[in-house]
Amino acid sequence: MGFLAFGGQKPDVIAPKIEEALRAEFAATAAVPFKVEAGNATPTSAGTVVKEGLGLLLGGRGETILFTVHFTLPPPRPATLAVHVARQGIGSHVSGLLYSAALAKAVAVEVMLDEKGKFQGEAGLAGKLNGDKALLKRCVALSRTTANLGGVDITNPRFFKLAPEGSGTTLVVGTLPKVGMLGFKVTLDAKEFLDLATAIENLL
Repeated sequence: MGFLAFGGQKPDVIAPKIEEALRAEFAATAAVPFKVEAGNATPTSAGTVVKEGLGLLLGGRGETILFTVHFTLPPPRPATLAVHVARQGIGSHVSGLLYSAALAKAVAVEVMLDEKGKFQGEAGLAGKLNGDKALLKRCVALSRTTANLGGVDITNPRFFKLAPEGSGTTLVVGTLPKVGMLGFKVTLDAKEFLDLATAIENLL
């Protein structure tokens, strides 16, 4: 579980394990609510294992999403986390993560973090975010684009966006699990996302 890689592919076994890891990050006693959504995977067979394995060996991602676990994060801020679980041979691993949170302060137009680690969009807001070097560094660090899980190298494009939503703002961040301690500890970095949401809200 600490690696967020699994020997099987059953949602009813894996989703509770991810919930347990998420709950541990918050040091919460109550379970984190979730629901499971089916992915784009065809049934696992010898053929799918060989095909996806060759894709990985040849440098392709070969990621096939078995299912997505949608979590409602603990209060006080309205926030969600979508955890994609990808096939890995006859097993699986946590792949992309998509966080979303509501911020109380409004922005006029959206801004996004580009591949070079700079905010682009409305000049005033982008300049304010880029001007806070410590905050910018945290934004870049959270929106990871590469990770190795269960021996598989995963690469995703950077995705970090602030967009108008009603009288407030929606923060959406795509990332990958955080791998530390020479690969012996893997986390979802949920607390950092919520802490960063508060820091961004205070800056707006």
